Amino acid sequence: MDKGKHAWLFLTAAFAIEFLTIGQSFSYGRFQSHYTTHAPFASSSQSSSSSFAAVIGVLNQSLILIFLPLVLYLARRKPGYARWMATVGLLGCIVSNIASSFCTSTMQLVFTQGVLQGVSGKILSFTNGI
Repeated sequence: MDKGKHAWLFLTAAFAIEFLTIGQSFSYGRFQSHYTTHAPFASSSQSSSSSFAAVIGVLNQSLILIFLPLVLYLARRKPGYARWMATVGLLGCIVSNIASSFCTSTMQLVFTQGVLQGVSGKILSFTNGI
């Protein structure tokens, strides 16, 4: 049985990685309901705002799945880069979450929470599992 500080640090890191990648993409319905009912996103045309808000979660989850072969190829081809890929993925997740709090349009959310969070989430979650 694992004990001590290192076991708790590993558990905390694993929770943070799963929360930043899979947890946010699977619970995107809560974000979508907030975006479609609160300003500044609800003030635009209701139909386009709600359809773009639906794209964000789908784009995030699909990029996490689509980038698997590319990240696998890079990590296997250059195993020394795996540690740096994890750092870049973590920074990308943090930057995308901070940048999404400053967004004023749905298209900005599509880029920050959809594209940037999806790509950096895949880099972060996969390279730590090698």
